[in-house]
Amino acid sequence: MYSIKEGKIKVKVLSISTGLLIVLFAFSICIDIFMGDTLLNAINNALNSFSVMDPIEILILSFFTLLLFIKTFASYYRNMQRKRASKSNK
Repeated sequence: MYSIKEGKIKVKVLSISTGLLIVLFAFSICIDIFMGDTLLNAINNALNSFSVMDPIEILILSFFTLLLFIKTFASYYRNMQRKRASKSNK
């Protein structure tokens, strides 16, 4: 069963990950500004970091992203099956 504590842990992990992403993007933009770039160019550099990736790096990133989605959908599917089984047993 899905518990509230488990949901809180997922929210904490998601919020910490988002916070780290924001801090690192801000740090990257600040470094670019201190090196003499304009704000628009610094934001463009931070957001276009994937344009300098090699094809194998893009392939590996796509593979890990696909694994993430497969794991999420498999977990969702298993939870739905458990709910259906528990409803039919009652």
